[in-house]
Amino acid sequence: MRRLALLLALAGCAAAEGPVRRDAAPISVVLYPDTVTVRLADGSLCTGPRGPAAGGWQGRLAGCARTWPFTVARPATRPRQPLAPADGAAPWVVLEGPAGSLGYAPAAAPGA
Repeated sequence: MRRLALLLALAGCAAAEGPVRRDAAPISVVLYPDTVTVRLADGSLCTGPRGPAAGGWQGRLAGCARTWPFTVARPATRPRQPLAPADGAAPWVVLEGPAGSLGYAPAAAPGA
């Protein structure tokens, strides 16, 4: 029982968010039909699994120290949809980081 309590306490410490550092900034966002994944500059990988509802979904990132809220406004149209920062485009995925909202959408084709 003590080991379980210690494990739970350590898990709570690992999930606690500290100040946002540059090495914790998102460097890639990939949308799959059932998951959104976010790779951070420190190398960690966060995931946001889809719930049972159809269409978009929302939740909190898991699997890393940054448990930021996220919203998937548009589900993936391909098995693996890489996203880029949504500069002026309607975002497919929005991350709510401590510095504000970060939107991501498919990168525009060259010459578009």
